[in-house]
Amino acid sequence: MSLHSPFVNSLENYFSESNINSGVKISQIQETKTFSQGLEFSGIIGFSGDFLGSLFFSADREFLGKLTETMLGTRMDEEEMLLDMIGEFTNTIAGNASQAFEDTLLISTPVVIRGKISSIQLKQLEVPIYYIKVSWDGSSGILVIGIEKYREI
Repeated sequence: MSLHSPFVNSLENYFSESNINSGVKISQIQETKTFSQGLEFSGIIGFSGDFLGSLFFSADREFLGKLTETMLGTRMDEEEMLLDMIGEFTNTIAGNASQAFEDTLLISTPVVIRGKISSIQLKQLEVPIYYIKVSWDGSSGILVIGIEKYREI
């Protein structure tokens, strides 16, 4: 199993199990060294335990508005609601993926950010960062994963 696969599977399962895979496209899994395309709202979760790294999900306002409408039955565009939604979404993706690691991957509480992030570098990691684009009827999201097995220094 490649270490990023459980996260991609968790993302795909989230949409299929929520019956919102209509119009959702997950594509362009790419390896990169840096990430420089943050969108309007972002959630970040750190990894510890037997692994090091983090998960970053960034989305535009429209993506999160659609997500709140689908999950809550009513569209909410208030900033506080969208920040809560990006945190919940990021936590769900990481939490579901962590099950594949049989309790050896610990995840942090999500940190949520409003505003575009210009650059993220995961300097302590010696592995590629995986970048996955998500589109949903004209709205955008980005999942970025950097993870490696913990090593003693």
